[in-house]
Amino acid sequence: MTLPPIKTTPIAITLLAALLTICAGFLATQPGLAVNLAAPLLIVGGMLCLITFDKPLWLFPIVAALSTFIYAVSIAGAQAIAADLIVGFILLAWVTTRIRQPLSIEGWTVIVPFAVLILVCLITLPLSQNTQLGVAKVIQRTEFLLFTAAIVGLLRDQVKIRQTIDAYIYACVILALLALFFAATKGIQKGGATDILFYNKNSIASFLCMALPFIAARVFFKSTPHPLRWIVLALLVTGALLVTGSRGAWLGTIISIGVLSGLRNRASLVRYILAAAVLLFALNAVLPDDLTRTSQLNPTNLVGSQATLSTGGTALSRVIIWQDALKLIAVHPLLGVGVGGYVTYHTYQGDTLNFNNVDPHNAILYFWAELGPVGLIVFIWLVVAIFRVGAAARRATRGTPDHWLAAGCLSAIVSYLGFALTEPIWVRGDGLAFFLFVGIAANLATDFGRAQQDSDALSTATLDMISVAPAGGRS
Repeated sequence: MTLPPIKTTPIAITLLAALLTICAGFLATQPGLAVNLAAPLLIVGGMLCLITFDKPLWLFPIVAALSTFIYAVSIAGAQAIAADLIVGFILLAWVTTRIRQPLSIEGWTVIVPFAVLILVCLITLPLSQNTQLGVAKVIQRTEFLLFTAAIVGLLRDQVKIRQTIDAYIYACVILALLALFFAATKGIQKGGATDILFYNKNSIASFLCMALPFIAARVFFKSTPHPLRWIVLALLVTGALLVTGSRGAWLGTIISIGVLSGLRNRASLVRYILAAAVLLFALNAVLPDDLTRTSQLNPTNLVGSQATLSTGGTALSRVIIWQDALKLIAVHPLLGVGVGGYVTYHTYQGDTLNFNNVDPHNAILYFWAELGPVGLIVFIWLVVAIFRVGAAARRATRGTPDHWLAAGCLSAIVSYLGFALTEPIWVRGDGLAFFLFVGIAANLATDFGRAQQDSDALSTATLDMISVAPAGGRS
């Protein structure tokens, strides 16, 4: 199933949508503008509405680009409204269009555990001390569930899948340019640029760590006639990842590129491990400690009486909030604190930095603390189901020119989940991108798997016809 080349016009339209959202986000940061929220949402909403009723599949490349810029709308609640708007139009297209298809087995593989996770959230909601946040979390996860189902039911066109992935990559290139420009003009702050225009550094890093595996997959699996272009983009995104200073994103990216190397062959994985070790050592020697902060990982800076926030920094803060999460789990071992009920209060060694958190910055501890052991088991079930779908997509596309799509989806999912070991999971924009890739992986597994089954069936039928055909020869 070789795909035709992508036209540049759709990508240009998609990037225009992303740039409009950047402008809207900048206006949203300016005080005294009464229309700073309504105007951008009307622009984007009107555009999505037209596309929904004309060519609904165009929603997906646009959503891929816009998901990276939802963080640009920095007014309280605006991220949620923008995400609600996008998901709403996707669902509208799913319900009204004639091109939707039944949900596949691969789609149900993800949807069932996700639905069970939402059910556990509803069951624990009465236990929460913050039911308003709990309800918001339930709504958010329900949106992600319906969004995934809509992708599985709609996005079955292979050309649109490629356009969607490319739109996401180029939107992330814009983010990378923003991060590099900020670092060049403002200087690299301790731990990377804390705030880049209207973005937090970790929000940018969460998107870049999912984009880089797709770029790498194109190069690894030789899916492009212009590899130099993608190598340049890979270096650009890698440089931006470095200046964000997000060590969680670094961790996820390192693991995901290792997965890509392993998918290629064992020798590639060995070479990658050796090259990564040398590169990490060199970067640690060359880059300023204010950026890498490897000194914070010294055990004496993390445990014991010598540990202080001035020497341990964010690494120590992670240790403290993870310890607080384990204490909450010990106090509420059966049902957890309820969805939205997670909060810790901690002032370390009398320091003015307060560790009031509604998220432990670790996906496993988060679901365990809020939903108890049952919720943790269901979350792990969902993650395993997602990996199964990603692996099925890789198997189904093996030997085809589009294998890079499946390999990219699987490694991007790995990268984000690695990131979520040290950062909050499934916020509005990054959650949309994550489940977009999950839905695409499910469709790749379904469509390429079905094509392979049809091919095998045709081959079997042909062999049967040959075997029963009357043999010619002398009597």
